[in-house]
Amino acid sequence: MLSLYAAEHSQHAPGIEFWNGRAEPTVEVPARVEAILKGLKNAGLADPQPVTSVDPAEIGTLLAHIHTRAYLDYLPEAYERWVESGGDVNGVMPFISPGKSMQGIPQSGLARPGLFAFDMGALIKPGTAHAAYNAALTAFHAAQAVAQGQRAAYALCRPPGHHAGANFYGGYCYLNNAALAVETLRSTPGYHFERLAVLDIDVHHGNGTQDIFYGSREVLTVSLHMDPAHEYPFFAGYREERGLGAGEGYNINYPLPFGIQDANYLAALKDALDEIANFNPAALVVALGVDTYRSDPIGKFALSLAAYPKIGKEIARLSRPTVFVQEGGYDLNCLGDLVSGVLVGFENNL
Repeated sequence: MLSLYAAEHSQHAPGIEFWNGRAEPTVEVPARVEAILKGLKNAGLADPQPVTSVDPAEIGTLLAHIHTRAYLDYLPEAYERWVESGGDVNGVMPFISPGKSMQGIPQSGLARPGLFAFDMGALIKPGTAHAAYNAALTAFHAAQAVAQGQRAAYALCRPPGHHAGANFYGGYCYLNNAALAVETLRSTPGYHFERLAVLDIDVHHGNGTQDIFYGSREVLTVSLHMDPAHEYPFFAGYREERGLGAGEGYNINYPLPFGIQDANYLAALKDALDEIANFNPAALVVALGVDTYRSDPIGKFALSLAAYPKIGKEIARLSRPTVFVQEGGYDLNCLGDLVSGVLVGFENNL
């Protein structure tokens, strides 16, 4: 399997996040990439190739299909405008957010984060936009390889992306890497993947991906995650969210209980994969979060290490060209084994 990693990811090192009202050390750290690279090597997988480009022009047209122009203009200048307006040099976070009846569009660099950020867990530092574009380009190149005939590819993206919507960011995510992989598959010249599916197996609902494709019948989005009635992102990820307009019925959520173990999780995954098989996509994008592991510091599932090769095996049974895009997973002691477990399970069952 072709593996790529975002070589410029360490440009983004937020240090802290605000979690439940407290400033705490963030779990989304550069060391995640090194842990995964070590795990891939130990598992005997192909040596990952670095993606060093951060040129937005390479993917500008595709990003404009999934994010609004206002948001794409905001992200690269957010830190500079924040500091120029008097914001703290340690990073950009929402200082004020509009209420439901507040419709003005402020020009102040202090206020503009409130137009786009939906939480306080995605600090913007001087190198954040640089790293986010490098992560997006990693997903782009992995998807391009699959579009051109590669059976599968893995994109080690950092920062992750599935919480980033058309015009918002949060949850450690700034650009939606999985959605970009979808658009790459749909748009690679000479190759046609009109019907695609996204399977999100991160422990948190992929609210950004859902937002981007909510009105599309050409992209089926399926997410297995902690029940949002009790856990982040709280305001999205419910079963009744089925899509809108032409996209009605093409968004499927599986809110699962805290403490779910291997057997019940794999049963839900099989059901989700049946839905994807019935949709019959030309290719699959997997938003690969492994924060479902029982000792993950921010997840509340209880999967064992043995579950991850089984997850890869079940995905392989779809027999579709597949792009794996890295999302969450924060137990640094096991992170590499969890990711490689899925990929090896997939490869061994093609």
